[in-house]
Amino acid sequence: MKKLFKSVAVAAILFAGSCQKYDDLPLQLRLEDLESRVSELEELCKQANTNISSLLTIVSALQRNDCVTGVAPVKKNGETIGYTFTFSKSAPITIYCNENGNSSGAVGNMPVIGVKQDTDDIYYWTLDGEWLTDDSGNKIKAEGRDGKDGENGKDGADGQPSAPGADGKDGKDGVTPQLKIEDGYWYVSTDNGATWTNLGKATGEDGKDGADSSDSIFKSITQDDDNIYFALKNGETIVLPKKQQLAITFSSGNSLQFDVDEIKTVNYTITGGGANSVVKAEMQNLDGAYTLKTTPTSATKGKIQITAKIPTTNNIIVFVSNGSQTIMTAIAVSIKSSSIMVETPGTLSQLLADYDKSSITELIVVGNLNSSDISTLKYLPNLAVLDMENVNLEALSTSAFSSNKTLISVKLPKTLKTIGNTAFSGCSSLTSITIPDGVTEIGNTAFSGCSSLTSITIPDSVTKIKNYTFTNCSSLTSLTIGNDVTSIGTQAFFGCSSLTSVTIGDKVTSIGENAFQNCSSLTSVTIGNRVTSIGDSAFANCTNLTDIYCKTQTPPSIGTWTFSVSNATLYIPTGRKVSYSMASGWKEFKTIIETQF
Repeated sequence: MKKLFKSVAVAAILFAGSCQKYDDLPLQLRLEDLESRVSELEELCKQANTNISSLLTIVSALQRNDCVTGVAPVKKNGETIGYTFTFSKSAPITIYCNENGNSSGAVGNMPVIGVKQDTDDIYYWTLDGEWLTDDSGNKIKAEGRDGKDGENGKDGADGQPSAPGADGKDGKDGVTPQLKIEDGYWYVSTDNGATWTNLGKATGEDGKDGADSSDSIFKSITQDDDNIYFALKNGETIVLPKKQQLAITFSSGNSLQFDVDEIKTVNYTITGGGANSVVKAEMQNLDGAYTLKTTPTSATKGKIQITAKIPTTNNIIVFVSNGSQTIMTAIAVSIKSSSIMVETPGTLSQLLADYDKSSITELIVVGNLNSSDISTLKYLPNLAVLDMENVNLEALSTSAFSSNKTLISVKLPKTLKTIGNTAFSGCSSLTSITIPDGVTEIGNTAFSGCSSLTSITIPDSVTKIKNYTFTNCSSLTSLTIGNDVTSIGTQAFFGCSSLTSVTIGDKVTSIGENAFQNCSSLTSVTIGNRVTSIGDSAFANCTNLTDIYCKTQTPPSIGTWTFSVSNATLYIPTGRKVSYSMASGWKEFKTIIETQF
């Protein structure tokens, strides 16, 4: 570079001395222009050598199964002039090119340096599309076989790393080509600068740059989600994979809602993790509401089983580690939007303050309630399905849901012991109700007028069915009375016109007046062996009653119009026909048959 500038300067001085009046401004402008082009040439040569060195790293990375971990732009005066690439194993590199990934320059006759894979699967250096050879005519390798650099890992004379040799131990089998410009000519060295070969002019004959030409290596650099594509000017393309950042995704997303006692299985997928990834899940708050079980099914997939007891608002913290990196993510968990947790009795109204109450048709309530909260539930205008199974409540107050016309299905609290008088009286839409085993008392008229209730099981814990409890439950078709019930009150099942059969347990001692009167579909009734009295009209107007099974050894006392006996057959214990045939009320039966109970 210095020789070129010096010769031009001397000529200028001699010319000035021979003609004192000569206008030297054009010469000065030409010198300034030449100096500018020289600076551009020097910068371009520097960038070209950087790109050559970077190409060597790319080839080495390909051989070592390395991957790109990051791409960052190189800026100059606000413009992108290149990119820096980082790798998992290799040192970072910089490649000079424009913002579109295309290499660019403004210097003609620039030598095209590249690499190309030969038939032996080894990459060799090329010059202007031809194999670059040493003094003996041997192709110069651009890679080693084990990924180690040549020259025992030391840099070359110009500070550029030498190419790996065939055995990865020395630089004899391959070095990094170097370019320079001197006296307006391109030179290349393949022996770390010991000797240089002239490749031709770096500028045109008139001192101007030649036609535009891209630099000595890269035609374009592009990328997609998985790879970086380095397209060389000699037609070769090298593809390096991108390193996937360690991440985990969940099939059901990062937010889950649970019902009480619900189990969900979340499938997960790991990316960028490798073969030894470990997944661990734990609750952020250890409130005992959830249990977790993590099961890997492969190196990249698995499942997390989540069991919710009584759901709370919490987070499942999921850790993923691949040995060199650990990430953390969260799955938000909560009770379903149709559910509500009441921690403090009497606060349900406040908790529902921001809800559109007319939109609540199904509701799961958990926590602690009192009579005020029950009143809030009663007056939700469109509530049809109510689940209070996991509510802490022992007594359902008098008239708790009476005359509610929207309730269809109700699950009562497991802790419940008492159902108050008229609790569900007049709930004409009620078709299903679950009475828990702990209930010992069902109040008077508790379910009277529930004209849509179709089946009911009275648990063993109940000892008395009080007066009018199920009066006019006209849709009731199935009835199971618990084994510990001792008495059935007046009109307890009066007007249950769809009831077809009844079995009265062996602990019942009395059946009240009109208890089953007007049960017009009743065809069969079984009376337990401890019944001592049956009230007036207990089975009056049961016009389809054909079979009566009375298991008592001694005929119970019965009132007037207790049975419509005209078409009924009475079945009694073996050997007791005489007693029944003589007993008041029983002797009216025309057909009495002894049977073994």
